[in-house]
Amino acid sequence: MSRKRTGTLVWRKGSWHAQVTATVAGKTKRLWYDVGTADRAVAEQRLSKLVADVNAGRVDIAEDRASAPGTVDELAEAHFKVRQARGVVSVDTERARYRDDIHPFIGHLAVEAVRAKDIAALIDAAIARGLSRESVVKIRGVAHRLFKQAWERETIEVNPVARAKVPKMREIKKVRVILEDHELDRMLACPEVHVEIKMLALVSRTLGGARTGDLNKWDWSMVDRVDFARAFIPRSKTAEPDELEVPELLRPFLKAWWQASEVPDHGPVFPVEIGKRAGEFKAARGNGYAARLRRALFTASVLRAEPVRVPRRGKGLRWDIPGKYQGETMLAPNPLDPLYHETAATLPVDFHSFRRAFNTGLAEAGVNVQTAMLLAGHADAKTHMRYVQQTRAMRRVPDAALPRLPATCGAVANSCESDPTTTKQGSPERRAETSDDAQSPTKQARSGEPRSSYKPDVAGSTPVPPTTRRFPHDTGDCPASAPSRYSTAMRTATPASTWLSTIDRSKSAMS
Repeated sequence: MSRKRTGTLVWRKGSWHAQVTATVAGKTKRLWYDVGTADRAVAEQRLSKLVADVNAGRVDIAEDRASAPGTVDELAEAHFKVRQARGVVSVDTERARYRDDIHPFIGHLAVEAVRAKDIAALIDAAIARGLSRESVVKIRGVAHRLFKQAWERETIEVNPVARAKVPKMREIKKVRVILEDHELDRMLACPEVHVEIKMLALVSRTLGGARTGDLNKWDWSMVDRVDFARAFIPRSKTAEPDELEVPELLRPFLKAWWQASEVPDHGPVFPVEIGKRAGEFKAARGNGYAARLRRALFTASVLRAEPVRVPRRGKGLRWDIPGKYQGETMLAPNPLDPLYHETAATLPVDFHSFRRAFNTGLAEAGVNVQTAMLLAGHADAKTHMRYVQQTRAMRRVPDAALPRLPATCGAVANSCESDPTTTKQGSPERRAETSDDAQSPTKQARSGEPRSSYKPDVAGSTPVPPTTRRFPHDTGDCPASAPSRYSTAMRTATPASTWLSTIDRSKSAMS
C-alpha cells in the first residue's frame, strides 16, 4: 500500500511552488505546480487542495484548482477583470459595491471558508445602514455572480450566496419627479440656458427616451442626414442599436444642430466641448446631466415653490475669513420644491426623468405595451412598467365613483351666496392674496394652479415675498409672462432658426 502524499512548498522566483509526487500512467513522477501566491497561509491551503486532487486521480485539473484565487479579494479582482474584458458597462459600479459593501466583511476570508451566514451578515449590515431594498438586491447580485464564477470553475463546491436571501423590507417607494410639458417648454424657451442641455433634453424626451449613455455614444453616422427622418439610437445597456423614426417635432432642431457642427458625416453628436479631448466622445459612464439640468431649470425660473434666500456661496469664495461675505445672500430653490429636493413622497428631477416621461407619455397616448417596449428599447415588460408612472387618467377619480350629496352640496352653495364677505374669489384676504399671485412669475408659469400659502421656516433661508421677488436672470429675456419661444418656433416654417443662431454664437465663443 502506497503511503499518503502530503506535498512540499518551495519558495521559487518570488512565489510559492508545490512539489507533489503522483502516479501518472503507471509511473511515479514528481510534479511541480505554481500556486500563484506569496502568502504562506494561502499557499498551504492551495497545497492541501492540490494534494487531494492528485490523490484522487484528478491530475488534469489539479493545477487550475491550485492556482485559483485563495481569498475573496483575489477572486473579486480576477472576476472583475473578466467582466471588463467582456465589455460589461456596469463593471465600475460593481467594483464600487464590492469595495464598500462586501470587502469589509468577507474580503479577507478564504473563498472556501465563506458560508451563507457570512453573506446574510453583510446583507443585514446593508439594511441597517438604511439602504433601499433595490440597493441591497444589487449588492447581493454582485456577490452571487462572484461566487457563481468560482463554482462554475470548480473552485468551490457550493455557492454560499444561493442560500442567503434579501428579506422583505417595508419602505416608502418614492417616485422620481418628471417635468410637465409647460415646464419643459419654459426651459427650452429661455435663451440663457445652454443650447446643448436643451438639445439633450429634447432628444431624450422625444426619441426613444434615450439614456445619458445612449446620447454620449450617439454618432452622426447613425442619423439620416438628408431628411432627418430616421436614426439609430445606441442602447448602452444592450449594445443593440434601435432604428426609430425621428418625430417631426425634433427634425428641424436636429438638422440645425448638425449644421452648427459643420455638417460632419461621422463623429459624436454631443462631443466634449473644452479641454484636450474637445471634439471626442464623452465617456459612456460618469457624465451625468442631473445637476446641470436642475441649474438650467432654475435659470429658466421653472419652480413649484417660492425660492428662498440663502448665504452666498460660489466657487472660489473664501468662507474661512470671518465677515468676508457676511450679509450677502443669493436665491436658491426652496427645500420644499420637489423639482430640486427630495420630499416625503418624491425624489428630485434628474435627466433620466425624461425617459420616464417618454414612457408615461406613450401610456397616456394609448400605445400598447409591445409597441411601447420597442420604442423605449425595453426587453422585459416588468422593467418597462417600472418606468411608466401614473397617468392623469389613473389619478382622476371618476364622478360615478363619488357619492351623490345633493342636500349637502346645495346647503354649501346657499351658505356661500348668503355670506356677503364671500364670493367666488373667497374672502377679502383671499382676494388680496390672489391679487399678489397675479404678480408672481411662479403663479403665471403654473398656468393658474393654486399656490400654497405655507411659508417654510428653513434655517438659513428666507422665502422671497411674491410682490418683491426677482430672479437673478430676470433681465427681460425669459420672463414668466412672455410667450414661449419654443412653442412659437414649432409653429413657424423654420422652427430651429432661433436655436441655430444661439448655437452659432456658442460655437464662436468656444473657439
